[in-house]
Amino acid sequence: MESCNLSYLPNEVGNLISLETLDLGQNNLRTLPDNICNLTCLKKLYLSNCDMSHLPSKIGRLVALEALILEGNSLLTLPDSLCNLTRLKNLNLSDCDVSYLPSEIGQLIALQKLNLGGNNLRTLPDSICNLACLEVLSLAHCNVSHLPDGIGMLRSLKWFDLQSNNISFLPNNFSDLASLEILYLNNCRRLQSLPELPIRLRFMDACYYTLLESIPIEFNWQAGPYMSLLGCDMLNKNNFANKVRSLSLSLVYKI
Repeated sequence: MESCNLSYLPNEVGNLISLETLDLGQNNLRTLPDNICNLTCLKKLYLSNCDMSHLPSKIGRLVALEALILEGNSLLTLPDSLCNLTRLKNLNLSDCDVSYLPSEIGQLIALQKLNLGGNNLRTLPDSICNLACLEVLSLAHCNVSHLPDGIGMLRSLKWFDLQSNNISFLPNNFSDLASLEILYLNNCRRLQSLPELPIRLRFMDACYYTLLESIPIEFNWQAGPYMSLLGCDMLNKNNFANKVRSLSLSLVYKI
């Protein structure tokens, strides 16, 4: 039912009790009937770019849901019952005008992929650090000013996108992100320095990290990461390059 120019769903949609996948993307729904929450076998729900303003308050009754794709809507707020979706693995809320997350989002214990890019979050609830299965987290263009102190608890995180935010520092336990391989910090123009970095890091984009003055040389560069530092004008380029060469490590260094 994608791109069908639908403006509403009938209440009877809640009678489709065996339905497992429902794709309603690219329609003009704006709202959903409350009875959609009766679809307790539903595993995948696609609602991207539907001009929706809110979700049903009882969406947490969709207990089998594994994928919820909501990108490109104007939700502003999210119902607290969203945190009851304990089987959810993929949650896409990018470009939804969301200004805050439910405080108990950490209850989404199966979540593996969380896309929050393009919202106006500024801060994150501390409970987000309880997402022990999370592998992919996008916070790009979210106006986030700081990360929770417990961010290092996300031990399964492999891909972390923080580009174009207002953070001025990364927590000291950032290196505890033991599985992190890919990190985007480009256009984080208020950051001045980096803490010790995760040992498995393979790629870091810090382009236009304009206040960056130093790189943590104690990081294990022998892992061979790719680091992009285009536009880092404050960085002491020669000094850093000399230190890297003196360690005889395989670093691709771009300025």
